[in-house]
Amino acid sequence: MTLPSFDSLPVWATVPMLALHVVAGIGAGAVYFRGLWWSTRRFAGGGGTVMLALSGVLRLAALGVLLALIAREGALPLLATTLGVLFARAIAVRRVKVAAP
Repeated sequence: MTLPSFDSLPVWATVPMLALHVVAGIGAGAVYFRGLWWSTRRFAGGGGTVMLALSGVLRLAALGVLLALIAREGALPLLATTLGVLFARAIAVRRVKVAAP
């Protein structure tokens, strides 16, 4: 089974597909940074080290697998998805700064 190539899309579908990749990146980044926030709070509260390490590895592996699958589509979809993840990071950092005393 081969995945459809991003280059084989009609010209009119390129921009909407890139926008969907950005949205997918924002969603993946939101899940990633929400999990990071959960792990940080558990660690600060004296949570189990093994569970926290496992959640960190799983979180990083899931994001890596997602980006690796999208990289098979080409450079533009990968860049768009990464841009979405970075946008989600900026939102997460801003929220943490607001919540900090």
